[in-house]
Amino acid sequence: MIVDLACCITFKVDKLTIIMSFWRLLFASLIAFGLAAYAFGAAVLPADEVKALRDIAKTLGKTDWNFSADPCGGQWGWANPNAEEGSENAVSCNCTFSNATICHVTSISIIGNRFTGPIPKEIGNISTLVNFTVEFNQFSGVLPPELGNLSRLEKLHLTSNKFTGQLPAAFEKLTALKDFRIGDNQFTGEIPNLIQKWTNLQKLVIQGSGLSGPIPPGIAVLEKMTDLRISDLQGNGTGVPFPPLANMTKLKTLILRSCNITGRIPDFVGELSSLTTLDLSFNKLNGEIPASFFGIRKADYIDLSYNNFRNESSCQQRNINLFGSASMGNVSGRTVPCLRILPCQKKFYSFHINCGGKAATIEGNLYEDDTDPAGPSRFYQRSNWAVSTTGHFMDDSRPDSYTWTNATKLSANTSSLYMDARLSPTSLTYYGFCMGSGNYTVSLHFAEIMFTNDNTSSSLGRRLFDIYIQGKLVQKNFSIQNEASGVGKAIIKNFTAIVTGGALEIRFYWAGKGTTGLPVRGVYGPLISAISVTPDFKPPSENSSTGISAGTVVGIVAAAGLLLDGTIIAVKQLSSKSKQGNREFVNEIGMISALQHPHLVKLYGCCIEGDQLLLVYEYMENNSLARALFGPEEYRLNLNWATRQKICVGIARGLAYLHEESRLKIVHRDIKATNVLLDENLDPKISDFGLARLDEEDNTHISTRVAGTLFGQQPKIINIALFLKEEGALLELVDPSLGQDYNEEEVITMINVALLCSNVSAAVRPTMSAVVSMLEGKAGVQDFEIPDKSKPMDEHKIEEMRKHFQVINRQEISETQTQSMSMDGPWTAASTSDGDLYPISLNSDYWKGRD
Repeated sequence: MIVDLACCITFKVDKLTIIMSFWRLLFASLIAFGLAAYAFGAAVLPADEVKALRDIAKTLGKTDWNFSADPCGGQWGWANPNAEEGSENAVSCNCTFSNATICHVTSISIIGNRFTGPIPKEIGNISTLVNFTVEFNQFSGVLPPELGNLSRLEKLHLTSNKFTGQLPAAFEKLTALKDFRIGDNQFTGEIPNLIQKWTNLQKLVIQGSGLSGPIPPGIAVLEKMTDLRISDLQGNGTGVPFPPLANMTKLKTLILRSCNITGRIPDFVGELSSLTTLDLSFNKLNGEIPASFFGIRKADYIDLSYNNFRNESSCQQRNINLFGSASMGNVSGRTVPCLRILPCQKKFYSFHINCGGKAATIEGNLYEDDTDPAGPSRFYQRSNWAVSTTGHFMDDSRPDSYTWTNATKLSANTSSLYMDARLSPTSLTYYGFCMGSGNYTVSLHFAEIMFTNDNTSSSLGRRLFDIYIQGKLVQKNFSIQNEASGVGKAIIKNFTAIVTGGALEIRFYWAGKGTTGLPVRGVYGPLISAISVTPDFKPPSENSSTGISAGTVVGIVAAAGLLLDGTIIAVKQLSSKSKQGNREFVNEIGMISALQHPHLVKLYGCCIEGDQLLLVYEYMENNSLARALFGPEEYRLNLNWATRQKICVGIARGLAYLHEESRLKIVHRDIKATNVLLDENLDPKISDFGLARLDEEDNTHISTRVAGTLFGQQPKIINIALFLKEEGALLELVDPSLGQDYNEEEVITMINVALLCSNVSAAVRPTMSAVVSMLEGKAGVQDFEIPDKSKPMDEHKIEEMRKHFQVINRQEISETQTQSMSMDGPWTAASTSDGDLYPISLNSDYWKGRD
């Protein structure tokens, strides 16, 4: 019994010992765990920030923030590391405070959700926020002034919501801001001056925000700016001057589109050497593009379209979009100035286009294909219609695509017209040409085929754009999915258009509204599936005339047109009133048709009808060298020395081919600036072969007999050059517009070669192949003796000669008829036809001669 009791006591004691040992072990484990957790940085989020997050969640109705988990732990409800593009729901923290024992919320990012209502004012209680992003939602109301308490905030993205009211004055305290975006909203009031307080700002996006201009002058102090995008400002249309941005020397992207800016482009724009994208389109800029502007031609994209500049010589010059950059006048009568000719072989009374798709016959109507790849500055013409696209899809790493194939499920019985669509990021314009006068029904076919109808972020995309017919706004903030009651559904919008001048314009324009990053970045702007234009009257019987009508000439050449394949051509009409014209015509046909060279203008063909003698050439985008250098100021090109050197070498190569390399050895005999044409790349091409003669001599050397215009021979200029050479001052001949920006060695070589070629002795003049070698630096320039000059010339006479040299250059291109000579005696025409193929000035007597 005693033993049993002892055993029992012992058992109980052991049990107690075990229990006590267990608790000791558990306590020690907890202590060790806590110490380990402390040692490994398991920091704590302060209670006031947790409360702020709870209040924010309650206000938003956000139920997926899991408060049973650590908000800073990256767990479910607080982060979505595998989020689909265009959607994000994350809270981020910095847990390095107080030796990694304290966390603070630094970022709240809610992108591409369906949140509505106002922004919770409790956001302002999280003073450690560095990033607050709520893009692509449906938040509304005024912004709470409490956001101004976020003194550490660097990034504030509010794009694509429904915010109203003005920006709070308290925002002036956000002095740490580096990135501020408020596009696609419904704010009111002017852009506030308080933005000048944000001196750390690097990116500012105010596109389609609802705010009005002007851009406050205080913006000038934001010298750290690299990306500035302001567009589609509200207002009464009153023009405002160009904003003072001269101190923003770090700018890479500058978009000031549709901001009611008037006046000239300031010179400082050309000094922003870091620019890669410049968009000043849809403003009221006028005058001329400053010379300094051409310093930014290295930019990837420059858009000056739709302004009021004095004139534009082409729709595109290198990387510069000039479409509609001159005053358009009555759009229904002549479209935009740079469209050179609208060939009207007959009147048209309808057209049908399958925009972005292949040809299709629908209900008996042939919808022509529209599969041209297009581009940021593209004009493409078909039979009696054309399409123009402008703009880059910004912030999209994918190559720009201006057509799209259906990505969603179309509704049953939907026409194949809606399988493809034409897109454009900024402006998309369709033109109808040679239209008969009257009222037309314009039927625009739409279907939203880039968004989806599901629960993904792709279903949150919103596309909005404006529709203009004949320059008149007929639909503001047009939404395809709203009009069709969903995506993948067809909708046809009908409008009446009045055509009185032969042209119809249908334009779609993105005014900064709608999402830009759903389902991916770069999805926005106009989208059209098909266009049908039909008359509201019975058209007259078919026009039986087969002659080529003058059409609507709006370009700069004597006559221009299009071949059936869309090739732009230049047409030269020769004199039919004398034997000279017929002789020249036959001569030029024979000469050019036998010649093919990169620096000779290409002849496509000829036409003889009655007393009309026509030559059809390839079209030269930049007119003649004479106009580029000496024409009216608005037409001159800023040709740097490298370009001039290239032009001279090209001319020499062309002449070398004529003299020495072609099967037929030909002497042009009328080389002058008006007979050197420039293509889109400013490569020279020699034209006007009416005075050319075959060189039948075996030595194939240059004929010594003189022909062509008297101004082609300038003994006074030669004398000036010879004198300056003797004085060691040949650089006095350099065009002052070049300043000091030229290669002196190349200039001296060029002048010396010119002097050699002008020698009165044919035996001394070099062959053109030798000229090419000398100009290219492959051979030295031959020396020659300078004629004896018994009468010295002082500085005063040098200056007089310099002025004389400048005057006669301009005389040559201003006079259209001079005394000329040929082998057969005196001529009365300055050129081989009634005028040069390309006139120097639209206002010259040249046009009178064409009437």
